[in-house]
Amino acid sequence: MATNLVPANSDRARFDFLKSARNSGQADITADKGILSQEQVDSVKATIDPYRQAMLASRDAYADRRNAVAARTEILEKLSHNIRDFWTSLINRNKRNSLPPGLLEYYRLPTDGGRPKVTTKTRWVQLGEDLIDGEKLALEKGFPAMSNPSVADITEFLGETEQAGLVVTQTDSAYQDVQEELTNLRKAVDTQMRELARQFRFHLADHEASARRRIMRRYGFTFTQEFENDGPEPEPVPEA
Repeated sequence: MATNLVPANSDRARFDFLKSARNSGQADITADKGILSQEQVDSVKATIDPYRQAMLASRDAYADRRNAVAARTEILEKLSHNIRDFWTSLINRNKRNSLPPGLLEYYRLPTDGGRPKVTTKTRWVQLGEDLIDGEKLALEKGFPAMSNPSVADITEFLGETEQAGLVVTQTDSAYQDVQEELTNLRKAVDTQMRELARQFRFHLADHEASARRRIMRRYGFTFTQEFENDGPEPEPVPEA
């Protein structure tokens, strides 16, 4: 029978097992036909709420992290748009005012009017910092400050990007902590299931295999599909 017992492979399955084991265990004890002791049923009961709370915490922590990542992505998009606009404005100003092509090099731009290729979203942070450094050099050389967007705009978006990245780091750490706690509880529940399964096999050793499975299903255990409909069909009851 052990080879046909299906282990819980999800938090939902483990939680459903705990509830079934608690309800059936307590009902059988009340009916004075319990397979489990009151101590064992109480142990199952004591696991249910912490496990549920850990599941909820994991769900909430995952949502927080997902929202934080989405917020960072949104601000990076705004940063990238402003940097592109800055590049376009700078290049057009150089052409319009016949400024030296070397001015573009202060901003880490090629003198032919091209633009850097960006392969990662986080690369925009470095490019924004390049514009700030370039503006400082340009001003020191007597060139006018940029506008629409300005370096102040880029600086503001960089600050928001940094803050958004910090939130992602914090929510990721919180999610990992919750997952570690949930992993420990999963191991505890799996151990409970194995120990209870051994007890059922021993206690029900004189029962037919189909009868054992029917009883164990009441307690939340599941078995392979081929044994879903155990036992023969009942014979027709003859008329009196």
